[in-house]
Amino acid sequence: MGFFFIIFPFLIFITVAAQTLRLIEIVQRKEYRFDRLRDFFKTREGQRFLFCPTFFMYGALILLFSLLSLYPGIFSSFFVTLIFYILTALTVFIRIFRRTLPHPHGTYKALALFFLVFGSEAYLFAPLAFSFNVFFIKSFRVLSSTIGIFLPLPFFINLLLPFIFIFWLILLQIATFIVKGFIFRAARRKIQSFPRLIVIGITGSFGKSTTKHFLASILSKQYKVLKTEGNVNSEIGVAKTILKNLKPEHEIFIVEMGAYRIGEIAAICRMVQPKIGILTAVSPQHLALFGSLDNIQQAKYELIKALPADGLAIFNGDNALCHELFAKTPIPKTLYAVKPENFRGASFFATDIENEYDSSTFTLHAENESREFTLPVPGAHNISNYLAAVAVADFLGMTLSQIRNASGDIRLPSKILSILPGIHGATVIDDTYSANPDGVLSALEYLAEYGKRRKILVMRSMIELGEKTEEAHRKVGEVAGKILDLAIFTTPDGFEAFRQGAVSAGMRPENILQINAPKEIMGKVLKYVSEDDVILLENRIPKQIIDVLKKSR
Repeated sequence: MGFFFIIFPFLIFITVAAQTLRLIEIVQRKEYRFDRLRDFFKTREGQRFLFCPTFFMYGALILLFSLLSLYPGIFSSFFVTLIFYILTALTVFIRIFRRTLPHPHGTYKALALFFLVFGSEAYLFAPLAFSFNVFFIKSFRVLSSTIGIFLPLPFFINLLLPFIFIFWLILLQIATFIVKGFIFRAARRKIQSFPRLIVIGITGSFGKSTTKHFLASILSKQYKVLKTEGNVNSEIGVAKTILKNLKPEHEIFIVEMGAYRIGEIAAICRMVQPKIGILTAVSPQHLALFGSLDNIQQAKYELIKALPADGLAIFNGDNALCHELFAKTPIPKTLYAVKPENFRGASFFATDIENEYDSSTFTLHAENESREFTLPVPGAHNISNYLAAVAVADFLGMTLSQIRNASGDIRLPSKILSILPGIHGATVIDDTYSANPDGVLSALEYLAEYGKRRKILVMRSMIELGEKTEEAHRKVGEVAGKILDLAIFTTPDGFEAFRQGAVSAGMRPENILQINAPKEIMGKVLKYVSEDDVILLENRIPKQIIDVLKKSR
C-alpha cells in the first residue's frame, strides 16, 4: 500500500493541473469575457465540454465501486479512485506527447489564475494526499455516510474545481478592472502629450487588420508610423501599445478598434481622440453578443461620431449598412467601392480588375485622376481594403503616384491568405487569422481561381453569429459546394447547415465531414491529398493540423 500512497498525490495533482489549464485556455480564448463564455456554452462545442461523456463514465464507475465498498472489501472505493486518476493522468501524458493538450498562452494573468486555482485544490487535497494511514482510506466512507451518497472524497474535492475556478476568476477580474483604470488614464495622459500626432481609427465587422496593414505600409514611406500589432483592438490592448511603443518621433498612430458590445469603441476613442476614421463593413459578426444588427451598426458608428469637425470619415460604399451611416454623417466624408453599381458618389473606385494567384491589377479612379495599379497580394476582395488606405493617404497629401510607388512592398498579415508549400506537393492557403461569413466567402472565391485543381477545405465553425448561425453556414455551404472536392469541419456548430447548402450546390455528401479529433482530420486529409491539390485552412483550427499540412515532404 505504501507505493500507492506515494504515487496517489502525484496522479491527483497532474489531473488537477491539466483540468485547470483547460479551463484557463477556454476563458483566455474568450478574452476572460463572461458574455463570450456564455455564448460559447450555448454552442455544441461548449456543451460537449460541460457534459464530457468520459467524465460521467468515470463518475459512474466510482459510484458503482463506492456502493460495493459498503460490503466487505473496504479498499474497493480506494482502488477504483486510484484507477480513475491513473487513467486520467495517462491521458494527459499521451496528449502532451502528441501535442494535443489544450493550454493557455503564458501570460501573467493566466499564470496567476493557474496558481490560485491549483493552489486552492492542492490545499484541499493535501490532508488526504499525505495521510499515509488507514484513516485516509476510511475518509471515503465517512463522507458517504455523512451526506448520504457514496462518493470518494478525492473525487468530491475534484468536483469543486469549477466552483473554485469561477471564484478566483471573478476576484481576478475585479482586480484587473482596477488595474486597467490606472493603465487607461496613463495612456490617455501620454497620448495627450503628443498634440501633433494624427490618430487614424479603423473599425468594422471584417477587414480591419488588412486595411490597417495596407495603410501602415503606404504611410510609412512618408511618415513615422505606429500601428497596433496583430489583432490588438481592445481598449487595454491599445492602451498598452501607447505606453510601450508610442515615441515622440511618431507622426501617425493607426488604431484598430474592435468591440463586442456598445460603448467599447467609444471608450477607445476617448483615449486616442482619432482625426480620421475608416468603417470597413457592418455585418452579423458577433451578433450573439450585440443582440441585433442595429446594435452592431450603432457600435461601429461610435468611431465616426468621435471624429472632429475637420476630420474625415471613410466608408465602404459596397456595404449597404455603411452606406446608411455615410448618408447621415455631417462631417467631411468619402466613399470607396469596387462594385460598379456603387460607383456613383464614390470618390475612390476600381475598374478593369484582373486577378492572379498572388496579385491583382486594376485602374484606380480618384477624383479627376486615374492610374493603373498592381496590388501584390492575393484575393480580389483586398482591393476594397486597399482603397480605404488610399483614401487616407490622399487626405494626408500623398499623390496617386506616391501611393502607387509606396505600395510595392505591401504584404498581407500572417495567416491571411498566406500561400505556402504543403504536404505531398499540395498548396496550402493559410487563412486561419479569423473567420466571418464575408471573409470565408471571399477566400472561397479566391480558391475558385485555382481552376481544375482539386480543392480541400478544413474549417472551424464560425462563432458568435447568434440567430444568423444556420443561415450564414448554409450560405457558405452553397458557395463551397460549387468549388470543393472535400470539406472537413473541426467543430459541430453550423455543420449541418453547411452540409445542406453544399449538397444543394451539387457536392457529394460523403465528402462533407465533421471530425473532432485532430489526428483523424490529419489522417483523412493525408490519405486524400495528392500533388497539385489546394488546401484552404479557415478559422482558428488546431495548430498541429496546420503544422502537419504545411510541412513539405
